[in-house]
Amino acid sequence: MNPNDVPKERILVIDDEKAIRRMLRLSLEAHGYSVAEAATFKDGLIASVEPMPDLILLDLGLPDGSGIDLLQRVREFSQIRIIVISARGSEQDKIALLDAGADDYLTKPFSMGELLARIRVALRHRQEHDETPAEFVSGVVRIDALRRLVTVEGRPVHLTPTEYALAGLDQKRGTLSDPLSNYRANLGRGTKRNRRPAGVHRPIAKKTGGRRRALY
Repeated sequence: MNPNDVPKERILVIDDEKAIRRMLRLSLEAHGYSVAEAATFKDGLIASVEPMPDLILLDLGLPDGSGIDLLQRVREFSQIRIIVISARGSEQDKIALLDAGADDYLTKPFSMGELLARIRVALRHRQEHDETPAEFVSGVVRIDALRRLVTVEGRPVHLTPTEYALAGLDQKRGTLSDPLSNYRANLGRGTKRNRRPAGVHRPIAKKTGGRRRALY
């Protein structure tokens, strides 16, 4: 495989200051990361969902909402690594944010060297946390569990939460799990139809016109 074909780790920068977003984008891209930006609570929440980034750099002072509220909203559906970058540096602020689900906290102003080191640690911990594969490939189907992204022949396929579960995904942890367990958990036990696993392809085939054989 060509090294240039390896997907770059994607970092989402949520900050209302354009100059800071630009500085972070230039520095992060220079170190091999792919960068997305958002300047508001609303745009940040949308960008956190699809395609899901590998890590979020979150400022607290957003014009249309609180950064800590955004952190809590993201934690409702994802355990993606989040580093808070903020001018608020009190011990109480740090404790509140860590309790709310932040993985790390960096006080402005900060050096890019320290931020890059914290990003490397956060991404390494994310990889070590996952005991199951972060990516599943079968035929033309590829499932990126950390980003909750499903593609068939390179084209994204949107799945509902139940369809993700049947595909063997656990959205809360961002990991792949056993399709049979998920099938039973979502559809119940005791009927003939749930004596066989749904497998990862059934919900995906439904969204791709029902051509199940082509998925294997």
